Amino acid sequence: MTSPSPSPAPPRMTERWSVFAVVGFVCAWLLPPAGLACSIVALARIAAAMHCTVAA
Repeated sequence: MTSPSPSPAPPRMTERWSVFAVVGFVCAWLLPPAGLACSIVALARIAAAMHCTVAA
């Protein structure tokens, strides 16, 4: 009798939220210019990630 083969590893979960988006939201209330900057960075990173996902 042979030993059962191990099951394949589950797929890695993709990040469902952006750290920059959360920081931008919090900073929007505390330091509006910093919140705007972080939110713009988050938007650019999310758009780039979506572009890479669609192209692949």
